[in-house]
Amino acid sequence: ISTNTTISPFAQIVHCTASTTQTLSPAADWIVNGKSIEIAIKNVAGVGDTVTITPDGTETIDGAVDATLNQYESAILYSDGTNIFIK
Repeated sequence: ISTNTTISPFAQIVHCTASTTQTLSPAADWIVNGKSIEIAIKNVAGVGDTVTITPDGTETIDGAVDATLNQYESAILYSDGTNIFIK
């Protein structure tokens, strides 16, 4: 992905090739049959390019308003139905 996108929980793997903001769908949408779907996001963009992961609305990621991935960093995300967490 090279543009700002809203990520569906069914994407599962997101490969970012440019500085972008990836907005997550609501945490409640990640729960299927009582279990969270996991999404992996990887930044393979150039040096100095960052990928910002933003939760939906007032939700948080590990208690923060967003998370940032630098070059070659990745995060596996999951939900408790209310907020998002990094595994």
